Amino acid sequence: MLLTNNENFSNSNSIKSHSIKKVNNEIISPVPEKKKNIKDEYNLLSIVFSKPYKIEIRAYDDGVAYRFLTSFKDSITVRNEVASFHFPESV
Repeated sequence: MLLTNNENFSNSNSIKSHSIKKVNNEIISPVPEKKKNIKDEYNLLSIVFSKPYKIEIRAYDDGVAYRFLTSFKDSITVRNEVASFHFPESV
């Protein structure tokens, strides 16, 4: 991820800590269509980096999601983001 001030998240960075958690929630839809209650089950990997951010990766039965959470003192603007994923062919 490249910010407008040309700071790159991946340069001079290291992992400080990580955690893994299994989440089993239920979402109640305010406007139910097929279901009023929707299961929200996933495995969560949180990785905290030396720079002021962390990434959370959620693995569902039918998909994967990720998000960055920053703790910069001021707002940031992302200039460019490239995500590349490599999954094994079989598990």
